[in-house]
Amino acid sequence: MNPPPERLAPEPGRVLARAGCPKSAGNSLLKPATFAIERLLALARPAAFLADLPVLSSDENTIELEGLTIRSSDMAKKLSGSSFLTIFLATIGPGPEESCRALSESGRLTEALLLDAAASEMVELLLRSAHRQASLRMSGFIGTARYAPGYGDFSLSHQAFIVDALGGDSTGVMVMKDSYMLVPQKSTTGVVGWRKQGR
Repeated sequence: MNPPPERLAPEPGRVLARAGCPKSAGNSLLKPATFAIERLLALARPAAFLADLPVLSSDENTIELEGLTIRSSDMAKKLSGSSFLTIFLATIGPGPEESCRALSESGRLTEALLLDAAASEMVELLLRSAHRQASLRMSGFIGTARYAPGYGDFSLSHQAFIVDALGGDSTGVMVMKDSYMLVPQKSTTGVVGWRKQGR
């Protein structure tokens, strides 16, 4: 899915909150936050990828999918009883972070901070939109919360499988080999479990 950036425009108040701005500074920073959102809308290229994978088997420490074993007691517990997992990848492309870097290097630190916060908000809104789309497809199932690699003992290394399973390089997202961090940085992955209603 490739929604237009305008559909994912964050609210100025949410941008200020994510940037850690005190509420008392809200009025003075409202205009810069609005400018940051406008800049973001010109730079962002939102794209989300998702796939529904059947759970082949699970126990208290592992979840078996086709091509992947998730070894995580935290995930085995949180996703217990799930018949399917939906894996997600959301990105808004490299433009916003490149602009943040340029703003920082030129000393425009407040603008960089607000653009970075706005970009993070947009990624979250994109992931929520993808989650809603998955919910529509999984009629008759109840979804768990969404979890991301790095939660508890759910290793960041799982990001490599998620990105590869969703298209690899064609997604425009790369996984760093040593750290498993995503590039562009304004990208994120997630997993949701689906249980049959009544279970």
